[in-house]
Amino acid sequence: MDRLINFFLFVDQNQIGIYALCAAGVLVVWFWRLRPARRDLARAQYELERELALNRRARAIDQLGVLILIILAVVAISRVVAPYLRANPVSTTRFSMIDMRERFVTQVPNTSAHAVDATPDAQAILADTGDAMYPEGGGSAATPIPTLRGSPTDIFSGEVDATHTPTATPPGTLMPAADIPPVIGCNDPGAVIAMPVNGLVLYENVVVKGSANTAGFSSYRFELKGPETNDQWAVLRTYTAPVDNGVLGQFDGSAFEPGVYQFRLAVMDTEDNTIASCTISVRVAALPATPTPVHYN
Repeated sequence: MDRLINFFLFVDQNQIGIYALCAAGVLVVWFWRLRPARRDLARAQYELERELALNRRARAIDQLGVLILIILAVVAISRVVAPYLRANPVSTTRFSMIDMRERFVTQVPNTSAHAVDATPDAQAILADTGDAMYPEGGGSAATPIPTLRGSPTDIFSGEVDATHTPTATPPGTLMPAADIPPVIGCNDPGAVIAMPVNGLVLYENVVVKGSANTAGFSSYRFELKGPETNDQWAVLRTYTAPVDNGVLGQFDGSAFEPGVYQFRLAVMDTEDNTIASCTISVRVAALPATPTPVHYN
């Protein structure tokens, strides 16, 4: 599946070159195959000459048909398939030691315990989220409370189940303020990561929001550096559509071994050079255990 997705994205990114090659092929077939075959057919005097010219013309028409089908397929991929894949991102890059799992669960950090090194817009978003999650200013999730259903007689008769009341669980927290490295770059409004914020602890998939649109823009990509990548920068995924204050893509922290990683947004020009970037630090951690219902018989 990943190979097919990579193929579609490759075709979309190189559609101009494919169109040029197909156009050159059409010209070659038309002037050096089809026209000579038609000329020979018009001049043929014997049945054998006519049959050979018909065969050459048929092959030329078949070649033209294949080139036209390729052009139509590229148009369909660039106009329908690639935009759909960008709007519904899935993992398209595999390291030999990584299983890139996408679970599409948006993570929102808890900002009540530590300061956040992020843009004012990101701080406003986090403040609203924290107030909604912890209306009394608490810094941790509420403890599940068992609820007994039925009368005391039912309890002793063994017909009552003890279950916990569903409560909101914070999907992410922040690293201690002293352990959060400063952001790198992020001074160009055309390369900004608004979410996740710098120092966020990730458990699962997180939606990456911000901007990637500068002068000379050709594409942008997510890069990662940390324990799983042997402290070397590795490209996670490349996108070709510019974004202004919107969803840039997704990053699944659960696909990597726990540790502190640098996550970079790199905006590239037409020569694949980095013209703007924004680097934050995140900590990947194991997902906390979820309480399970207890049944009494």
